[in-house]
Parts: sequence; structure tokens; C-alpha cells
Amino acid sequence: MKISLIIWATALFSNLISLFIAPQVYIRVLKFCFPFLLEAYAATTVLAGAVSVYLYLSRKENPRSYFTYVMKNFLMYVLPLFFSARAYFVLKTESVLLGTDSLLLTKLERPLMSSLFLILHHFPAGAFQMLDFIYERVWFFSHLLVPLICLSRNRKTVELFYSATSILYVVCGLLHLALPVLSPFYVFEKSFSFLPESLSPLSFHNQSWSCQLAIKKGVLDSSCIFQSIRAFPSFHVAYAYLVYLIAKNSTRSRIIHGLCLLYFVLIAAGSVVLGYHFFSDGLVAVLVVVLWNRLLFRKKS
Repeated sequence: MKISLIIWATALFSNLISLFIAPQVYIRVLKFCFPFLLEAYAATTVLAGAVSVYLYLSRKENPRSYFTYVMKNFLMYVLPLFFSARAYFVLKTESVLLGTDSLLLTKLERPLMSSLFLILHHFPAGAFQMLDFIYERVWFFSHLLVPLICLSRNRKTVELFYSATSILYVVCGLLHLALPVLSPFYVFEKSFSFLPESLSPLSFHNQSWSCQLAIKKGVLDSSCIFQSIRAFPSFHVAYAYLVYLIAKNSTRSRIIHGLCLLYFVLIAAGSVVLGYHFFSDGLVAVLVVVLWNRLLFRKKS
């Protein structure tokens, strides 16, 4: 119960901050985020119903009490998570609207990025296509965990996943605003010539740049919310690491541990190679998850 209160408090705090900082963006983002909440609710209800039917047929557990448990999880964990997500997109959009770009990471990581570009020019196109598939498609489907974790009877897994994701949304949103770092693609655009033209990141980066111009003109649609202008820190990488932590907490299978670790490594690599993030973006984001995980279960013990 305490963890759910933390998640709700995080959601309330982040929404008050985003409403105070960017009231106009906050109201306009609301209509884009609401459908995702309805989809998550529908998915959770269908999954809970399916499992309840299975429990009824197998007589392993009272299906009514299990369905109530899942719906309670939705109200305690998933609902506030979506409020935190809305605040994240508001703060990220507002950071683009303000138009101030920090060059701190560009200066610090320029030598490292330059060395990386020299190496990547020798890689085959298939390597970048594989990273693109993992970074875009697989990462997108990993968000099925949002309704799926609701079904888990492992309280540690449930609390870690939803609390860490909520904290990540808030921290990433605030840091996007406090340290508005441009994604490396926009800083070293010519250096990413090794990427095949057919890759989705190239069109997505170009679309995001158009969205930046549109946002500054007061035009805001759903595509502008998911733009890739801001880099620091990386929610992608942190979420992938969280998936690995969840796997370690939920199962003893070394195969699943290995696959989730590989997934995290490929997401981290893709974030840099495909031009979305600097190295430090992923490092700081993972550090947030590590610290929260230790803080959470130190309090428990």
C-alpha cells in the first residue's frame, strides 16, 4: 500500500509541476494520452478475464477474488503511471518549446562519438537494421508489460515495475527541462551517413525536427509528443534495464535472464548508434533505476 501511495504522490507532484510550468501544453497533451489509458484498461480487463476463466476451469484459485486483485492493481499502479507519463510528455514538449539547447554533453562526448563513427562506417547495413528492429519494434511490444505485470502475484515485481517506471517518467521529464540536450543526430548529422537510408530512425529524426518547428509555432499534434529532440536522459535504455531487473526478480531461468540482458544491451547500443542518445544519457537513466531499486527494497528489509 505504501508503494502505491508513492506512485500516486509521484503522479500528483509531476502533474502539478507540469501544469504550473506549461498549462497550455498540459491541456493539449491530455487528449492524446487519454486513449492510451483506455487501451491499457481494456487490455488489463481482457487478460484478467482470460486468466480468471482459466482459474475457474482449473479450480486453482477463486476467479472472482483474482479478478478483483487485478483490477485493484490497475487502480493502485497503472492509473497513476499514466498520469506520470502525461507529465513526462508535457515537460518534454515544453523543453522543445522553450528552444534552449544545452551543448554540455556534446562537448564532453565529442571525442568518444567521433571515434565511434570511424568504427561504425565499417559495419554492414544488416547490423543497423537489426538494431533498428530491436529499438523500435521490440521495445514497443515490451510495453505490453504495463497490463501484464498487473496479473502477477509477485508483489515485489509489481511494486518495482510500476514505481520505477513512474519515477523514471518524472526524473526524465524534469531533466529534459533542466538540461535540454539535443539528440546526437542533430549535432553530428553528417557523421551518421553510415546509416542506410531505408532505416526508420532517419525519417523519424527528420519528422521530429519538423515537429520542433511546429511546436514553436504553436502547432501540437500526436506525432509531436513522441519527437526525439531531447536526449538526456534515455527512458528507452532505463526501461530496457528495468525489464532485465523484472526478469531477474520473476524467474530463475537463465535463458530468460540472458535474453533480457541481451535486449538491454542492444537497446543501449541502438540508442547511441541510431542517433537518439549520447552514452551518458543511458548511463544516468540506468543509475536512476539502480538507485530506486536499492532504496525500495532496503526500506522493505
